[in-house]
This record gives sequence, structure tokens and C-alpha cells, in this order.
Amino acid sequence: MAERSTRMAGETCSSMASRGFAIGTWYFILFLVIMAFFLVGPIILAEAFPVLKIMLLAFFCYEIYKFVEARVGGGVLTYVLSGILIYVFVIVLWPLLVASYFFTVIVGLGLFGPILFQLQHAVEGK
Repeated sequence: MAERSTRMAGETCSSMASRGFAIGTWYFILFLVIMAFFLVGPIILAEAFPVLKIMLLAFFCYEIYKFVEARVGGGVLTYVLSGILIYVFVIVLWPLLVASYFFTVIVGLGLFGPILFQLQHAVEGK
């Protein structure tokens, strides 16, 4: 039986593969550069501007305390667990915390931004 071909007329396999590989490679490299910027950028900014670092760490301390308080309730156990988590994440592993937080925010905006944009247009009737 004759083999079926998915190539377009006049195109060779090498030209298709090289063109597709080149476009895909540039998109992948661009994606990696953008993700590296969003993961490492806040850490570099926090190191360059000490006030920004203090603000970020204070924000994360507050968020950790509120998270523990919502799960455990008020009391001594909340302070102990909050202190342990704040020491581990805010003092020891703060670059990981900052990078993961900004990655979560960027992914959330990237995934839900188009959905919200379309909902806005559906509500307005455009």
C-alpha cells in the first residue's frame, strides 16, 4: 500500500523540521527567560532594596500567622506553630518563599486573566 504523507506539496522533511524546531526553540527559550526573570527578579530586588525585603518578610510573617490562626485558632499553640514556620520559611528559606509566591501569582494571573477578560466581554455583550 502507498504510504500517506502529511507534508505539504513541495516541502521536504528537513525544511519542515528545521522551521518547526527553530520556532519552538525560540518560544521555549523566551519562556525560560521570562520564568527566570519572575523567579529570580524579586529576590534580586529584595537584596538590592533592603526596605523591600523587610516589607516582603513582614507580609509573609503576617500571612503565615493568619494561616495558622485560621487552622488552629487563637492561643499559645498558634504562636508556637507560627514561630516555627516563620523561622523556617521567612528566616531560613526566604528566597524560596519569595520565588514560589511570585510564581504562584504569575501563574494565577496567566491562567485566569484570559478567563476574566472573556467574562467581562460576555457580561458587557460585546
